[in-house]
Amino acid sequence: MMDRSLDTLVGFAGDWHGNSSWAAMTIPALRRAGVRTLFHVGDFGIWPGDASFIDTVEYWAKTADVTIWVTPGNHEDYDQIDELFTTKPDAPAQLSDHIWLLPRGYRWSQSGRSFVSLGGAASIDYRDRTPGRSWWIQEQILPSDVERTTRGGRADILITHEAPLEGTEAVAGIRRTNPQGWPAETVAYARSGQELITTAAEVIKPALHVHGHWHAPDEVQFHDGRRVYSMGMDFQAHNLATLDLNDMQWNWISDRKLGPVR
Repeated sequence: MMDRSLDTLVGFAGDWHGNSSWAAMTIPALRRAGVRTLFHVGDFGIWPGDASFIDTVEYWAKTADVTIWVTPGNHEDYDQIDELFTTKPDAPAQLSDHIWLLPRGYRWSQSGRSFVSLGGAASIDYRDRTPGRSWWIQEQILPSDVERTTRGGRADILITHEAPLEGTEAVAGIRRTNPQGWPAETVAYARSGQELITTAAEVIKPALHVHGHWHAPDEVQFHDGRRVYSMGMDFQAHNLATLDLNDMQWNWISDRKLGPVR
């Protein structure tokens, strides 16, 4: 494992969904922005039977000298992920030389800032997916995950895949209007994870909470100073950002070499 603990500039990336073309453009863009440590907020692209995406990411991460730490999402192969965590369930698991997966509730420090990761989310489209092939019940966030995550108290930065109930307006608008017309049963299933993320955030009280999942790039700062950032997805604006750990300055990455984004 490469020691990047002294890096004061870190990067964040939203959902990539196994999109090799996007990864091949974004990793060099991150390096041009000065990033060597990248935190990915899930729906990374861990799928059964096809390692081509991981191979592509590893190639570009090695070329750019970037280490990637993944907070797993919901659309990931959790059978594969669980196997990686078998021997050391409470420590990061190595997916490749430059890609590591973070277990739920994992805490660490970097350049004087405290971090905690809580992956997973409940898929609102689970009825349209095949168990063990495109949907895994282990995606669900459990109360035991929240207990493990909050055990250490507050942290400066919380990384999740799912969004808290009180977050950005872009996410709130999707929840409010349900534009895809999901039935009440699947909405309730998805909300269970949102409530647990909210419970964790209320205890951790992060200065900065970063998440993906909703493909709704936005940001908000609340009266108590807490900031929430919802990341865009692959080929969407605001999929990448940097954070300066010295002053906690957040900047969305805009790189002309990424081409047109939605």
